[in-house]
Amino acid sequence: EMNRNKKLESILHKSGDDKSKESDCGVKFYPRRDQAGYMAEVEQCLSLIQAGETYEVCLTNQFRCAPAPRDPFKFYSLLRKINPAPYAAWLSFSPPSDAGLDGGSSMGGAKPTAGTHPDRVVLACSSPERFLKLGPTNYLEAKPIKGTAKRIPDDPAQDLAAGLSLSSCVKERAENLMIVDLLRNDLGRVCKVGTVKVPELIQLQSFATVHQLVSTICGERREGVSAVESIQAAFPGGSMTGAPKLRTMDIIEKIESRPRGIYSGSV
Repeated sequence: EMNRNKKLESILHKSGDDKSKESDCGVKFYPRRDQAGYMAEVEQCLSLIQAGETYEVCLTNQFRCAPAPRDPFKFYSLLRKINPAPYAAWLSFSPPSDAGLDGGSSMGGAKPTAGTHPDRVVLACSSPERFLKLGPTNYLEAKPIKGTAKRIPDDPAQDLAAGLSLSSCVKERAENLMIVDLLRNDLGRVCKVGTVKVPELIQLQSFATVHQLVSTICGERREGVSAVESIQAAFPGGSMTGAPKLRTMDIIEKIESRPRGIYSGSV
């Protein structure tokens, strides 16, 4: 019990801070739940795991900014500079009456301008994780991430040690393995029997700001299964839910008490 409490305190010190976080462009982010609230929810998850209701829960704490960035594209450009993630994305949607707000393109294209329409929706995504890839030969591939450690760029020796420590961590490897099993099941629903493989299991990959443990699950899509049906079979990504997926999603819905929306979704 004492060791569990120490681990909780360490987690909450990093992710449940009551204070706002200010970005380099002056935008302040505020956690939806304070440290005490987050700790109570973690305890709920641990109790459900001990009761056999679930094996793994990806409990999250959203950070919201108020007010929103005045220039969303400038904010996104800064995000790309700070965290050059391999699966970054910029989406900008404007209502029909406001056509041309983004330089003639609602997604991509010319550099967007700062819009003022209250119904404008902008998504600035900076993710290291691939949800699902469909290749030209009906090849389906998922690359879930479970296990993260902060990089230490100013100290190569400590940075290497952080990566090796993550790679050998029994807890992180167990979490990753559970999600691999979940994704094998998801892809098995839409792939030919015997084609689902795990060519890369719990591999350490280093990005600009973090080390992460990544696995690769792939398979050959069955004839008659559409791309949309493939997405439906795997959505939402297991690394953002837990295992078993459906029961854990019910638990998350009750504990987090509000929809995640686009947060932790897929582009």
